[in-house]
Amino acid sequence: MTDVVTAATLGLHAMAWALVHSLWVGGLIWLVVALPWRRVCRRSAGARYLLAYVALLALLAVPVLFGARIVRSYFDHTDWVRRTIARLLEAQPDLAVTDESLWTEILGIHGAGSTLPAPEAAAIGWTLSLVAAAWLGMVSWRLVSLGRAWKNLAYLESIGSEHVSPRWGRLLDGLRARLRIRGAVRLRTTEYVDVPIVFGWRSTTVLLPRRVHEDASPAEAEAVLAHELAHIKRRDYPLNLLQAVAETLLFFHPVARWLSSRIREAREFSTDELACRTITLHWREYGRALA
Repeated sequence: MTDVVTAATLGLHAMAWALVHSLWVGGLIWLVVALPWRRVCRRSAGARYLLAYVALLALLAVPVLFGARIVRSYFDHTDWVRRTIARLLEAQPDLAVTDESLWTEILGIHGAGSTLPAPEAAAIGWTLSLVAAAWLGMVSWRLVSLGRAWKNLAYLESIGSEHVSPRWGRLLDGLRARLRIRGAVRLRTTEYVDVPIVFGWRSTTVLLPRRVHEDASPAEAEAVLAHELAHIKRRDYPLNLLQAVAETLLFFHPVARWLSSRIREAREFSTDELACRTITLHWREYGRALA
């Protein structure tokens, strides 16, 4: 039972320290991204998207690396203590290794033991445990919410009507060929969404609002489908899922929120650039069609 409690406490403390370290490291990552951001903005939206996304993944890796390092240092220290006691026992077989002063001396010599008075050390330990527990609670709640949103979207996809007009089908096949999309793409309509939505990775579905399906002009239909198929070509759906998980784990981090907003903005601009290169509409007409 003691080993279980020790392992749980170690895990919570390592988690809390990793989250704390991610704050100052996140500040450094923000500087690395923010300083060249204006220069990158003058280039393609794809460059902005790549820079912000790589930075978000790096920020996501920081707590993992720090947490692993903290756990490893604990076990390295534990092994050092055991080896030290073994050498002491070899030198003095009658030594009482259960003596608390001996443990304190060993921990103090190595430097891994706390040099704070017991009340302060206990307060810090409880604070770290509370921080980690609160983070786990918030992440669990957000993951459940994310799962429910995905489930609701899957339900809308399953009840969507497959009956689309022939003009939409012909337009879909033509744009797929231009974008060289190999996988199957289904087109469905539903009255339960207000904007077009792309759902799925290997088996992809484009959900169209019924009013768009019925009322869109030929130019609007081409712009809408080109935009959604450009998302599919760019594989934005799985990348967006990964971004949502990163946002869930780093919900407390201001730099993560800043990077996510830049990623979303650059994603839409990159998609628009690809869509405009695919269709014959001028970019102004394309923008009016999507408005």
